[in-house]
Amino acid sequence: MSNKLYFLIPNNHPSLSGHFPGNPIVPGVVILQHVLSLLTDNITKQNIHEVSKIKFITPLLIDVQSEVIFKKARPKIIKFEVLQNNQTVVTGNIGFS
Repeated sequence: MSNKLYFLIPNNHPSLSGHFPGNPIVPGVVILQHVLSLLTDNITKQNIHEVSKIKFITPLLIDVQSEVIFKKARPKIIKFEVLQNNQTVVTGNIGFS
């Protein structure tokens, strides 16, 4: 199993207001929220019980499409990678009950 899905954080997203004015950075929790929503809306309806081994490698750019790649690692574990412009932004694992 390998799936690619996409999202974009617009420059008017409420989490950016006052967050590093002039050079806003998308908070990690917003990125993870999009990853988890893509997963549960498009791939599985199982209950998520753990998000682990999260590694933020580079800041996520606003107004740039992000690609999320989901790969089954083991039963009940899916690995994910978020990319922008073919560069890894975030990686991690999602566990299901």
